[in-house]
Amino acid sequence: MHVSLHALRRFGLLLAACAAALVAVGSLALPAGGAPSTDALRNQIDRQSGQEDQLASAADRLGALEQRASRAVDLMQGRLDAKQGDLDTLQAKLDETRRQLRGQRRRLARLRALYESEQQSRRELARAIMDSRN
Repeated sequence: MHVSLHALRRFGLLLAACAAALVAVGSLALPAGGAPSTDALRNQIDRQSGQEDQLASAADRLGALEQRASRAVDLMQGRLDAKQGDLDTLQAKLDETRRQLRGQRRRLARLRALYESEQQSRRELARAIMDSRN
């Protein structure tokens, strides 16, 4: 499975944002004087609610990104499979062409040998005829 570098960077940024939000929520400390005031608690609840909304939004974006990446990978895998099929077909044609070429080269060698043999026989016949006339 291949995912683009851009998608990986976006995924990393989303994870970093989620982690930062979680750290911020976890690091909220109680005031040194003891129990927090009602206003402080309301402010903390509002901040946490905002952070939850941001995290939910980031999770939604991450899910959408994952779906797009998955569709892109599926599309590219389909293209790769089609090209592999084309390559396999062409490789089979090449193998057959090479087999036929080897056969034709053997035939050519036999024909050349036969031609040379016939040429030799003609030369010998010509010499025999010339010698018989002398």
